[in-house]
Amino acid sequence: EFRRVLFRSGKARAAMSFFKKAQTNLARVKQVAMAKMGQAEATVDAAFNQEEARFKEQYKKMRKLSNYIQNYQTAIKDLHVAQHGMAQMLLEQYEPHHRMFQVATQLGEKTSQELEQLRQRMDQYVAENFHQPLSQYLAQYKQLEDRIAERNKRLVDMDRYRLEVKQLTERAGPPDPQRLQMASQKAEAKTYEYNALNDELMRDIPKLLDDRSTYFDSLFANLVDAQLQ
Repeated sequence: EFRRVLFRSGKARAAMSFFKKAQTNLARVKQVAMAKMGQAEATVDAAFNQEEARFKEQYKKMRKLSNYIQNYQTAIKDLHVAQHGMAQMLLEQYEPHHRMFQVATQLGEKTSQELEQLRQRMDQYVAENFHQPLSQYLAQYKQLEDRIAERNKRLVDMDRYRLEVKQLTERAGPPDPQRLQMASQKAEAKTYEYNALNDELMRDIPKLLDDRSTYFDSLFANLVDAQLQ
């Protein structure tokens, strides 16, 4: 019976947590919509927006570069498949007793084997010296992307609690002191949370972007070496 009570209690807490999260998301959507319609003030940080735009552009280029390398490796594999098919078609032009049949067979097998060995070496080298370090580097971008998303949520929360304080203050008649105090405390807390994360990002985004040349020196060298393998 005690376990049943705990289970029901756990389900109730999960349901309340989900409901509270849904309410918060709805409040954020409402705040953003009101700001777009000019019915609520929206805090604009031009300096941060500029850094965020730089970050998004560089992140996009990094992911595109990763895709190009994957396409390059796929092309090497497709070359092997095409060569094998071509050799097979040439081989079928000769009867088994023809003197060129054995030559074509040996040439096809040798070339196919050499291309496959080359592809395997290329895959291993690029995986170890390009994909792995690039993935680790991109993980930093993903972390920053998540933090930027959290920062933007905090911005909306700060604005909506400030709006609540403003509405309570400007309402006809004396405001409810307790409700005004709670709203003011929330607005202050959300402002502090927003400013703290915003300041961190204003330091971390430029630092990551400015360090990219140092990182790409070795990555570019690895890519050149891969093509010389």
